[in-house]
Amino acid sequence: MLIVLIAMSLGLMSQNYVDVAMVEDMKREADEKSVALYAKLSYTRPENMSNVDVAFYDIRTNIDVNIVPFMKRYYDACYSAHPSVLVNNLAPKYFVFFVDDIDSQRRLVTMLSDLKSVNKTCSVVMLYAGYDDIDKQIVRWFDAIYMLRSDNDWAFDLITQAFWGGIEITLSKDNPPYLDTLPLRAFAKCRLAYSLPSSVGMNREILDSVDIVMDKMISEGASPGGVLLVARNGRVVLERSYGHTTYRSRQNVTHNHLYDIASLSKIVGTLPLVMKYNTLGVISLNDPLKAYIKVPKDKSDIKIEDLLLHHSGLSSGVPAFMLCVDSASIVGRLYSRYRRGHNTIQIEPRLYMLNNLLFRPNTFSDTKSEKYGVEVSQQMFTTDSFRIRIFDYIDNSKLLSPKYRYSDLSFIYLQRVLESVSGATLDNMFRSMIAEPLGICRMCYRPMEYYRQQEIVPTENDRYFRKSQVWGTVHDQTCALLGGVAGHAGLFATAGELAKIGQLYLNGGTYGGVRLFSSQVTNDYTQRHRDDSRRGYGFDKPEFREGHKSPVAQCVPLSSYGHTGFTGTLMWIDPENQLVYIFLSNRISPDAYNTKLTTLNIRSDIHSIIYRAMGK
Repeated sequence: MLIVLIAMSLGLMSQNYVDVAMVEDMKREADEKSVALYAKLSYTRPENMSNVDVAFYDIRTNIDVNIVPFMKRYYDACYSAHPSVLVNNLAPKYFVFFVDDIDSQRRLVTMLSDLKSVNKTCSVVMLYAGYDDIDKQIVRWFDAIYMLRSDNDWAFDLITQAFWGGIEITLSKDNPPYLDTLPLRAFAKCRLAYSLPSSVGMNREILDSVDIVMDKMISEGASPGGVLLVARNGRVVLERSYGHTTYRSRQNVTHNHLYDIASLSKIVGTLPLVMKYNTLGVISLNDPLKAYIKVPKDKSDIKIEDLLLHHSGLSSGVPAFMLCVDSASIVGRLYSRYRRGHNTIQIEPRLYMLNNLLFRPNTFSDTKSEKYGVEVSQQMFTTDSFRIRIFDYIDNSKLLSPKYRYSDLSFIYLQRVLESVSGATLDNMFRSMIAEPLGICRMCYRPMEYYRQQEIVPTENDRYFRKSQVWGTVHDQTCALLGGVAGHAGLFATAGELAKIGQLYLNGGTYGGVRLFSSQVTNDYTQRHRDDSRRGYGFDKPEFREGHKSPVAQCVPLSSYGHTGFTGTLMWIDPENQLVYIFLSNRISPDAYNTKLTTLNIRSDIHSIIYRAMGK
């Protein structure tokens, strides 16, 4: 092994090589030791983790960089899943120092003095791994010291997770006298941890075979890239990115890339809010729409339950973009099953659209202004009043027979209900009631307001509506015309952030020490309720009809639930096995009619591998 490490350090071997068995032994050895917390009684663990709350200072002197390829994946994941800020930020609530020996301690003295003179209200925290005693002279500067008696390379991974609440901290019998001014404290685990598959009873070698399926996805043209995440028993054991953001781009996909999650927005953004208000008694599933919003008579008696079950009689959707089209430009048939004449724009495997549609005058502007303030896409803006036109269009849509029919309109009505009872917009509700309390940072509507375009994965090259590459704005047309915020679509997210929502459901409505809704509501919403539908309240459930192309494995328990997204996304939750499976792709880049993700069974094959890794 020494030879291996020397060879790696000299660059004689691929940096991707690592002795996995050795790494697992190191991790196991570190896991056997407990992280001890010495803290002032006033110290509290970070609860609201916005991106300005914590600043990290790494002043370690003994950092082994040669062992990294395998371990760094998890070490970095801990950081990428949680916020950090630049060292020169003097406003955060927590200043966290990584320390590993007496020399690095001494370097702290001047820094701590300067820090406290600038920011007197912050909490100063030390994350310490090593066998040296801690200098009494610097103890007084700290509000908390997380300590692990180990010089193992995994030690700081564990300590960092303890700081964020991913690892339980228990009281230790060992209380060094030089820390007697900081009493021992205990904290329960409240957030996701990062670990190895073996720690949760999963076979690493079997799990690693997901790489083969993802390589197949890319080589067969099902998607240019993607991200996988698997969490079990509250531990993320796999988080990997593959391929590129587009087929033409050489930009590698990373864990931090934001994906348009499409209909996953239903169970990630809208549904948790409905469940919260249901728990509080503000919304009742038996109430009709007319109890909350003004709607036409034919829709006034539709119950909230009917909307959640897609059993309301509402159509699947409305072609909202047709409100923009100048009818005089429609010459001949709008759609054709064959490419002929002006029907040259393919939108489905066997459906072609007119290529010469024109928009009504004064509908759009290529520049943002006071009048045209709603961004539909880059260099495409519409008026605030268009939102009302879409709602009216939906209100006046034909109500069909009340049977199971998957409907985006159901969740647009739920959005209107939520905004009526709260007095706030859906995006503001999501941010203040879900994202901030749970410590979710990289998930939002309208991501271009918060992130650079390069951090967002492109989707379709839209040739008939936006007539441009959709990149940074939502793909769904109706949602785009609503300003990028809708009950059925609009959210962009990373896999790591989606995992927190998945764990929220597994935990029965609580995550990070925050309860959003009750466990009873969670259980009720995730059950099947009608004989003619596999659906729960808002959630999809397994279905294994003959000839049915399922995105999930055949072996998943019937108690499992989740949802897919049109752009090529999936989140599936299995309470029996305490499993969260997240799949992100942009299979609609560049063409929305690309169905290879389904025909090649990519998502379900990966799901099957995960269960085989569990011995199922």
